[in-house]
Amino acid sequence: MKKIILLFILFLFSILVIFSSSLSFDFKSDFVQIRFQDINIKNISKNRHQKTITLISYERLDEDFKVIDYKIIKTVRIYDNKIKIQLRKNRNYLLENESLIIFYNYPQNGIVSEEVVEVFKKAKNNSDKVTEILMGTYIKILKSKNDYYYVEIPEQSNYRGWVQEKKINLLTKHKIKKEFNKIVHKKWIDLHTDSGKIKLSAGTKYKIIDDKANKILIELPTGLKGWVSKNNIFQPDASNNILAIRDKIINTSKKFLGVPYKWGGTSSNGLDCSGFIYLVFKINGISIPRDSTPQYKFSKNIQIDRIKKGDLIFFQTYKRGPSHVGIYLGDKRFIHASTNNGVIISNLNQKYYSKRFYGAGRIVQ
Repeated sequence: MKKIILLFILFLFSILVIFSSSLSFDFKSDFVQIRFQDINIKNISKNRHQKTITLISYERLDEDFKVIDYKIIKTVRIYDNKIKIQLRKNRNYLLENESLIIFYNYPQNGIVSEEVVEVFKKAKNNSDKVTEILMGTYIKILKSKNDYYYVEIPEQSNYRGWVQEKKINLLTKHKIKKEFNKIVHKKWIDLHTDSGKIKLSAGTKYKIIDDKANKILIELPTGLKGWVSKNNIFQPDASNNILAIRDKIINTSKKFLGVPYKWGGTSSNGLDCSGFIYLVFKINGISIPRDSTPQYKFSKNIQIDRIKKGDLIFFQTYKRGPSHVGIYLGDKRFIHASTNNGVIISNLNQKYYSKRFYGAGRIVQ
């Protein structure tokens, strides 16, 4: 009985593991704090595939190795000027004030690590797709199941669904700086990295690192860096003129003509109707909800005789309420992601759409 009480007390309070005269591990209920005494940390590197954090100090350290095998920590190895921490699972960390904190529990911050990642309704691959997220997108992980994370997507109005664990990086800073304010505006651009070429979809966020004669070095929120052609970098019009913004929305939308329809799609791989609208406005720096019904509620309702270019037009199709959406181009024409034909231009006078017209909404006031 005394042993059980002792274990319970240890659980409630911190557990302090002295590693050496210069390193200690303080295990709390939801994080471990690794304190450094007389060690000046110069840099930190992570390997999410190996589940390791390596701290690099300015000075050479006494060589040591210990099996911790408790909570999130498996082993710690000290050699040369490095402290290599082997984790059980990737988790958020915070390096400050001569200590490293690693957080155990959910929620955790995550970053999408592949170009385009599908989000599912259930924690299995044959489940219905609900949306997509792009490389570098910040998400919140709420729980895990069967090699899937249940995530919340802040930039899609906290949309939720299941994502394969291997496509998300949790080995990231606990406090994420949102400094990546540039957005890919073409359907696809080539990013040339040290390890080869990858394609970035429209809507992918980045920041500019360096500018050469005909190419630009960019960095993604994942930390990946590479060169892109200067022709692929969008130079935004600083004008706040409403007509200019409406024209930009229309011009952006026409870049996606011919992109196939894909349920849950928000990338150049394929788009559903509301994902198309969401992407077009995102590229132009305007944040709107992900789905058609929330988009309808978010927009200002207007009468059809007052509709202007760049307004949204809604239809009642496969279910009650605004279940389909497009962007009005003028002269009764609108552009949308059609189930059968992908992104096309249609006419409001077409019988199918005139019978199913639901309403119009204005985003750009």
